[in-house]
Amino acid sequence: MKIIKIEDEKIKSFSKVNRKKIYFDNGTVIYLPWKIFHYFRLKKNMELEDEKFNQILDSIYKFEWSFTMKWLARRERSSGEVKDKLKERLVPIEIIDRIINKSLEYNFINDKRVSELFIKNYYEKGYGPSYIKLKLREKDLKWSASDLNIYDFYKNCKKIYEKNRKRYQGKKNAKVMLLNYLTRRGFPYEIIKEIVKGEENE
Repeated sequence: MKIIKIEDEKIKSFSKVNRKKIYFDNGTVIYLPWKIFHYFRLKKNMELEDEKFNQILDSIYKFEWSFTMKWLARRERSSGEVKDKLKERLVPIEIIDRIINKSLEYNFINDKRVSELFIKNYYEKGYGPSYIKLKLREKDLKWSASDLNIYDFYKNCKKIYEKNRKRYQGKKNAKVMLLNYLTRRGFPYEIIKEIVKGEENE
């Protein structure tokens, strides 16, 4: 393989040039961190044997594995989040797959655990099941009915209803506004209706 062109490349989340875009004569293109680029002393028209190219790929893997471990140490991440982050860092897809598979194998990434924490977080913020499901889909997180059934959404809805009732009191169409607010927060109409009816009968 022969290097035919080298360009500077920026990652969107960084302000400085931090990658070298390397073009090879067989159509292959890779992005190298400066550290790896300078370590291998790459330059235009350089010929690379397969062994050397594989060493470069292995260096990228080790570099990005180290980054991923530090990133995961901050908080739980899903496999989808890790994949998106590594794509943003211009990591080759085969290396992304290798990192994710190893992280799953060693339980550094656990999508079920992330989904459970995600649901708990939104429940505690006062959201209903429909809204939580929407957010799970946006994050490409999988869940089962049992993950949601452990929570008392009636209790949650009533709490939000009581908290916001005074806010709408005295306003035109106050009841409709409050019902719409609870609906937007993802609570089922049946629960909302039951709570409102119970309040009116008191």
